[in-house]
Order: sequence, then C-alpha cells, then structure tokens
Amino acid sequence: MCTSRAIFLWGGLLVIGITFVGCQATAPMGETPEASEPEMPARAFFVQVGMNYHRADAESTRTEAVAWWNALDTPPEPLQRYREPPVHVVWRTPYYRVRIGPVATRSEADVVRTSLRDRFNGAFIARGSSEQL
Repeated sequence: MCTSRAIFLWGGLLVIGITFVGCQATAPMGETPEASEPEMPARAFFVQVGMNYHRADAESTRTEAVAWWNALDTPPEPLQRYREPPVHVVWRTPYYRVRIGPVATRSEADVVRTSLRDRFNGAFIARGSSEQL
C-alpha cells in the first residue's frame, strides 16, 4: 500500500491527514522477482553505495555496482541467494539512492559493506523497506 502524507493548516488548527492511495508494487525496471528468494522482513537492511540528485547519475552508479557484482567469483554469503545483481535505484526526496540488498540482518549488511569497501569506500548500511523495490 502506498501512502501520501499532507499537512493542512485550517482555521488555526493543525490537521494531519493521511490519504491511502491504492497502488501495486512493481519490480524495478528490467528485474523480475525471483520465486526462489527467501522472504525478507518488511524492514530490511541495504548497503547504500550512492546518492544522487539526478536519475542518470544514479543509473551510472548502479551500472558500476552491477559491474562489481559481475566481477565477483562468488558474491558475499548474504547475497548468494540472488541470481541477478540485487542493485536497486530507489527514489526518496530529494535523492536517488543506489542500494544493494536487501539482507535480513545488520551483520549480513556489514559483510556486504566490507566486501564493497575497495570499490565504494563511502558505502554505508541503510535501513529500508524491501517492499519499496
């Protein structure tokens, strides 16, 4: 379910309205969900490798992260369940974020972050919803 939040100031009273809008979750462009992938918790962990104002810059970072994935002999253990590179571009105002994952625990995310250290030295662990992908 998607939500949009609006704050209205009316008659000196602050009213916070939440409007629920029906929408369907879709897979990121060019990706399809894998039926064999294990169920992720609603709030999962990601390793964020980039944050950009422009979609084109985020896609460039995504391409670099996919190249990292493809150059691996064996992905880090927490990512071995994925057949395709689990690299996503996620929009959250005002940035496009490039994230790898999701993984279920913070310790799994730390293993992934450590394996990325040479290629993406500014990578950090981020918490997010696996439903946003």
